[in-house]
Amino acid sequence: MPMPDKKLREILRRLLILDAPRVAWLEVLLLAIVLLVHTEGLEWAEAVVGVWGCRSGDVYDAVEVFCGVASLSRCLQLGGYDTASLDIGLWNPWMQKRLCSKKRLGKKCKRNPLNLLCPAGFGLLLSAILNSKDGVVVAFGLVCSTFITISRGSTFRHYFLPEGDPHSLSVSQSNLLAARTFLAMLVVMAKQGVWVLEQPSTSLAFRLRGFQKLLRTCTVFRQSFWMRGFGSKTPKRTTLWSNSSGVRFFCTSKKARKGRGGATPKLADTYRDALGRKRFKGNANLRKSQEYPVGFGVRFAESMKHLKKERSSLKQPKWAPRLTRPVQSGAPNTVSTKCLLTT
Repeated sequence: MPMPDKKLREILRRLLILDAPRVAWLEVLLLAIVLLVHTEGLEWAEAVVGVWGCRSGDVYDAVEVFCGVASLSRCLQLGGYDTASLDIGLWNPWMQKRLCSKKRLGKKCKRNPLNLLCPAGFGLLLSAILNSKDGVVVAFGLVCSTFITISRGSTFRHYFLPEGDPHSLSVSQSNLLAARTFLAMLVVMAKQGVWVLEQPSTSLAFRLRGFQKLLRTCTVFRQSFWMRGFGSKTPKRTTLWSNSSGVRFFCTSKKARKGRGGATPKLADTYRDALGRKRFKGNANLRKSQEYPVGFGVRFAESMKHLKKERSSLKQPKWAPRLTRPVQSGAPNTVSTKCLLTT
């Protein structure tokens, strides 16, 4: 069924309450709403890799963005939650299953439509959120390769310079990906939903202007834990950011860092450059460590009710202190929407 006009007005009203930026990205949101209203949803006949698909109506209980191998989505589906999964890597397997139409689709889709860097991917993400039930839980596993410590030497990111090197293509793409992720979080809150952002504890993504604006808009909770406590082969100190206090159920003890005494695989190899300086680079184990263990997915499915129940309000409480930024000479004390879209 098409989305009722009353519901559309309510979503837009909540976006205005959240003080969402109303330049450029709002056109994409309105386009997605028009598609949902006039085409009765974006319908896909078959699911991608058995876990991903779009159907019309309020059908999704959860959405996983940057899902990778979709281990979290599978656990949520086994728990009885209708889940949509989005990741750039899901497009190629979907194309390979349709060899007869591969050439025809290849001509129409020159880009990967699941890439959130392109308008089609971002519009598809907004459509998946708008096709979800009120109170949807959206998990964002934002790509962290340029935000962590191991890449600081090439990205030039710093606590006081989280945007990094603007002339680097990978850094600028990561900033754009993060900005669109933060904008999608506003849409999730407009749907009275819960967003959960997963990042390594050394990530500087929370220092970007888009996320800092979220901190000024609503109450955000943070929970750090050891991923080894859920069955990972590496300790991997991880942090969850959310607008729900239910993330506290992911807390692990200090003993989880050591695990059961198994050997910890090396995530990086060291070598000497031409000048004899010691350097290191990630190996195959580093990419494997990005996959969520099954225990994490099970805990996420068990915590769904708590995440929905303990969702924070759209605005900061009256007793919350107002955060102010230092005003430079001749510069207004506001956050530029243009900077938010590009960082």
